Amino acid sequence: MNKITKEEILEILSTASLENILLFDLAGNLIASNDFNYDKNFAAMNGIIATMCKEMIAELGYGELEKVMIQANNGIVLLNKVNNEHYIASFTKDISKIGILMKTVDTLINNITPKIN
Repeated sequence: MNKITKEEILEILSTASLENILLFDLAGNLIASNDFNYDKNFAAMNGIIATMCKEMIAELGYGELEKVMIQANNGIVLLNKVNNEHYIASFTKDISKIGILMKTVDTLINNITPKIN
């Protein structure tokens, strides 16, 4: 697996207008982030969320998990599947841009997937 560079993480942050972003595996191990406070803890929490949602979707027979959106009154956490073992978590307070955020993150995932597989 090639490493994603710090510059690529910062470019994703800028392009998608995010506060924070992290790449993690289903075990909750942090692979890359923009080095925000407690990013390893957030990777672990998001790993649990992604695993539980993946299992629920499989149990329901809905196919494969692609995205998980957690919306609060002051922000959104968006989990996107990169491949079977890796996910990206995007954090933003700008709820009004959810559509463009989802599209931008999908495009960026397509660009980084070869570096992770």
